Amino acid sequence: MSSDIAESTGTTADRLPKINAHRDVWGQKELLERVVSRYFIVNGELGGTKWPVWKVDEKSSSDVHDSLDSLNLHLDSLGWMAKLQHGEPWLVQVLPVPERQFPSIRTTVGFWSFSLITATIAGMLWIDDARPDSGWFMTSLFFDALFGYTIPIFVVIVLASFLQKRHAQKYGLRVGHLTPIPDPSIALFSIGLLPKSLLIWPFGILIIPSLPRMDARPWKDREMLGWSALIVPSVMIIVGIKLWIIGLLLTPELISIGSMQYVPEMPLIVNLLSPIITDGVSSKLVWAHPFAKAGSMLCFFGWVSLLPIPTFPGGRLLIARTSMSESRNSTNQLFLFA
Repeated sequence: MSSDIAESTGTTADRLPKINAHRDVWGQKELLERVVSRYFIVNGELGGTKWPVWKVDEKSSSDVHDSLDSLNLHLDSLGWMAKLQHGEPWLVQVLPVPERQFPSIRTTVGFWSFSLITATIAGMLWIDDARPDSGWFMTSLFFDALFGYTIPIFVVIVLASFLQKRHAQKYGLRVGHLTPIPDPSIALFSIGLLPKSLLIWPFGILIIPSLPRMDARPWKDREMLGWSALIVPSVMIIVGIKLWIIGLLLTPELISIGSMQYVPEMPLIVNLLSPIITDGVSSKLVWAHPFAKAGSMLCFFGWVSLLPIPTFPGGRLLIARTSMSESRNSTNQLFLFA
């Protein structure tokens, strides 16, 4: 019986295909180079970098970008990703897949909660001593600021965040939500440690970044990055203009003013349409409806975010139009801001 088992085992072993074993054990770099060579013609390694970079040429039977997609599918299961850089020849760099980039839920909830508070304080500052006797929505200054200023702004931020996230998911990329960062100067003003005369940023929100940074995520191509960078500024500007117009339409002819007010500047489109919207717009700006002030904040943040500053949507647009190396070039930066 035992001889039959041994005979059958030996027969099975003979039928199995033999695997060629390499004489030397590969290191991590050699393993990655072998993987890259399956999809590209490797012409040598470029030294002096933290992560390996190889000079490659495309294979005659495939497109270089299709080869990159196939390589990334292979590397993904190993915890690595490849980045293609244009040049003569092409350069392929292999990097670890980014991990632990996304903030915890507790951190996100904390930023949103404090931003809601500071934005409401800013709204109270905008409309204090310039309200109808019965208030805009109710007699409470706090609820007027909450419903007229804070909630419209945060609804737009949530809308822009989900649109940006949906666009990235459409191309198989996970990105973070927008996270408003509260303005500390408003908090200092609210407890009496900062006088109103030194309050130069009266919006309640300092910046509205995506966490993690959008340019830190592995985008498949620059075109996808560029279209994604346009979503948030476009939503803020378009909805901000609509809030401006609605706010001016809801602004009454006259309100008694009890103190000096922050007067927002109308964007060009609203300025051109103002004679059609209502009469005496320049005077009404002093006691404008909170919707108009929420619109001014959104338009301002939308236009500022389009500046070609690194990590801003405008900075990502610059990367999409040129490249990472060109956009970070100090000469180009000086030329843009000179």
